[in-house]
Amino acid sequence: MASLSAVGGVLAQRNARIFYAGSVTCWTGSWMQRVATDWLAWELTHSVLWVSVIAFCNLAPSVVISPLAGAMADRVDRVRLTVASQFVAAGQAAILVILILTGTIRVELIAALSCANGIAETFAQPARQCLIPGLVPRAYLPGAVALNSLTYNVARFIGPALSGPMIAAWGVVPPIICNGLAFLFASLTMYLLRLDPSVRLGHRSSHSVFHDALEGIRYVARRIDAVLHDAPGDQGLDIDVIESPESFLGERRRRTQLAGAERRERPACGFDDFRDPLKSSLERHRIGEAHALDCKTRESCNAAGILADARNETVAAVRHFNSLDHGSSWD
Repeated sequence: MASLSAVGGVLAQRNARIFYAGSVTCWTGSWMQRVATDWLAWELTHSVLWVSVIAFCNLAPSVVISPLAGAMADRVDRVRLTVASQFVAAGQAAILVILILTGTIRVELIAALSCANGIAETFAQPARQCLIPGLVPRAYLPGAVALNSLTYNVARFIGPALSGPMIAAWGVVPPIICNGLAFLFASLTMYLLRLDPSVRLGHRSSHSVFHDALEGIRYVARRIDAVLHDAPGDQGLDIDVIESPESFLGERRRRTQLAGAERRERPACGFDDFRDPLKSSLERHRIGEAHALDCKTRESCNAAGILADARNETVAAVRHFNSLDHGSSWD
């Protein structure tokens, strides 16, 4: 219920409603075209390799160009960058339709246009995401980020579900046309947003785009290293292991026994006020090693500084546990 309330608070904001309407529309159209181009490549070649090449051309730019696109979004007008990228995506859809209708389509051209579409979407994505903090008050920002992921996954489900019947009934052209119209709609909605200039405009850097892109990669590498290599005694503790207090305690017990050290068990949150409610709730939800924490348990962990969806805070809590010696037991 709390999550639904957060989403409701986000959608109560005018900017958010416009933004997410455009997002779900353009992403749905994008998935519709991906299914259509894959099917078209199969019809032209009957080659699994070419179908794979088309899928690769759609998705590879997001891996290769994303750091550069992010650095670019930090420097320019993000609304203009988003609109320009989405117009390119709509334009490649229009070109693809013309080639199909005139009978001049070839699989090589499909690959080239798919690559252009992937590049355009790669530049649009970080620019759109940079606008999210300006859509809602700060209190609703976690809900806005979650809703952004939700709209993408909803589009990924709806797009192929719509594209398949359309291809069976009318061929590949209608889904591609829908994609072009979807990106045009999303581009026009960007002009309706009322954004603070500090959110809309990027900040000039004294370094090159490539330098900033490399700095971003280095930052991510450092963060990953910090998560995977936390405090002494917990070196190499897997992220999956510390997703909950119970699994964290179980992993610490196992490692202590293997090392032959004296067995020490600590309260999950390190605060006696939360020990008993957390313990009883965990035991009620224990199903072997796989378990689920209910809302009350998660709130207890939040109060003690352990958030299942905030791994950095979890690692900080792990370091805090190492500095404490409560001498208490959960058994």
